Amino acid sequence: MIQRIQTLHLIFAAIIGIITISIAISTDNFGSKEQTLCQYAFVSTLSLVSIVDIWSVFLFTNRKRQMRVVCTSFIISLIGLAIVIVETILENNDFRQSCVLGSLVIAIAILNILAHKRIRYDDNLVKSADRLR
Repeated sequence: MIQRIQTLHLIFAAIIGIITISIAISTDNFGSKEQTLCQYAFVSTLSLVSIVDIWSVFLFTNRKRQMRVVCTSFIISLIGLAIVIVETILENNDFRQSCVLGSLVIAIAILNILAHKRIRYDDNLVKSADRLR
């Protein structure tokens, strides 16, 4: 249901995830022999976040499950942020690129929080309407 605001939050989070993946892949050292496990883990983590966000859009009929899936996506995005921080500390990468990637992952996490808040609001609204019947 596109008219729900949490659906828009989740779609924007997935789009930002795809943009972040494309930025991470378009770096000079991606695919080179100096490629680290952190970079592969970051790309796979953000791929998982984008897939989970898109999947949670279609769970609008089961709000409890949708809230759990969005919380899972939030936790996975925090893991992606931790990977960016560890990669920046351990390897002398471009600090500006790490800041851009980190800020985009934070934007994904914030959008997941906002989506979870709106799903919970809808759930409470439906519960209050059921009490009135």
